[in-house]
Amino acid sequence: EGIGLQYELTGGFIKNAVIASLLMAVGRDKNAPLIKESDITEGCKKQMRGMLRMRDFDERVVPNTGLNETVAEKSIKKELKAIIDIEKARGVLFGAWGFDGAMRSRQGTTALFWGPKGSGKSAAAEAIGFELAKPLKVVDFPQLLGRVGKASAAVVRECFQEARLMDAVLVLGGLTMDTGDGDVTTKEDIRLL
Repeated sequence: EGIGLQYELTGGFIKNAVIASLLMAVGRDKNAPLIKESDITEGCKKQMRGMLRMRDFDERVVPNTGLNETVAEKSIKKELKAIIDIEKARGVLFGAWGFDGAMRSRQGTTALFWGPKGSGKSAAAEAIGFELAKPLKVVDFPQLLGRVGKASAAVVRECFQEARLMDAVLVLGGLTMDTGDGDVTTKEDIRLL
């Protein structure tokens, strides 16, 4: 049951995960193959990676590591798990329980990862994407706004809509505050978000 909740795969991917598990078991002992839980988990991971690679768009990052492989404090992992659980529950609410599909398109989870370069913000986003079996759409925020000519709220809204249509986790990078080194994010930039 735990594997089923962690990896929400559809029929064909489930079959392929089982076949991959069997191949691992046969690789260990071809005369008496025994599929272990770790084989099934690894088979599911391979299927998720395959699903993620099938989705193609610019600025795409295919997550390769999940929450278990992410190096972070327990409290941070607990928060990341909560984000993942909310998104997985959303799938059950709007899928299995039949709540209005139009309502789903208006829902979303927003998380702000704040910290200096190298603190694990991208790794956290990648873990969320992996656990949800979604690629990351990575967008440089200053580039989105177009430093030469300021972008409008419509451009920002379009970016969010594209991520939703691609069923991707949107990651906005390059957000800065006035640190005295010339990099400044204006109040207008923040308002557009």
